[in-house]
Amino acid sequence: MDLREQAAEMSQEIRKQSEAMGEFSGKLAKFSELVSGLEAEGKKLREENLKLIEEKKELMAENQKIQETNKGLQSEITSLKK
Repeated sequence: MDLREQAAEMSQEIRKQSEAMGEFSGKLAKFSELVSGLEAEGKKLREENLKLIEEKKELMAENQKIQETNKGLQSEITSLKK
């Protein structure tokens, strides 16, 4: 094999590697987009979760007040029955 053939083979190999690098680069960009999207979705879900936790606390406090009112009313009913 002479130098021209070697140079042609090397040139072809370099082209193949460049194409493979280009494909990898494209796939890496898509992966980065997916990761960014997932991070944004995760942040949104964490914020929603915090809102739901606060809402749950408020509802539990309201429920506690209702239970206390019910106990008071039951005591009144019991005393009126006597």
